[in-house]
Amino acid sequence: MSDIDLEWRVGTQGDGALEDLPGTLGGVGRPASLRLDPESALESERRLVFVRFEGWSVFERVDLEIVGRFGAGVPSWAGPWSAAESALMNGVAAIKALCRGRGDVDGLLGRGAARLGVEDASGTVPERIAALVDAAERAEPAQRALAARIRAALGRTR
Repeated sequence: MSDIDLEWRVGTQGDGALEDLPGTLGGVGRPASLRLDPESALESERRLVFVRFEGWSVFERVDLEIVGRFGAGVPSWAGPWSAAESALMNGVAAIKALCRGRGDVDGLLGRGAARLGVEDASGTVPERIAALVDAAERAEPAQRALAARIRAALGRTR
């Protein structure tokens, strides 16, 4: 129940490596989600990409830091940043923290709610996670399948 943190050093080939990333990842599995961190997209020597693979647990995500030289362009596969998916990932992290009995659950849920422009719900931690998932799904119905997987994971923790 942990993210996989990887670093990939690509030297001067940053833009090409980033553009080819979906194909490169295809050797591991089919990406269900490939998100370029918008803050790192402004940097000249690093990009941070969050990858979820089809068939993997909702708790298994690859955080890939690509180190190299980059121009100002954005790869063709990078769509707009999804605040809803980001908030849902905060919900996943909150479930992990709840199961481990440690971690900044309040901070995770507060940041997730802020991403959606909603108030952090009151109640028990599971109720607050469920409210965050509901809010994310309302904000972006395309996240319905991910939201359902998170609800199922939350149900197994109760």
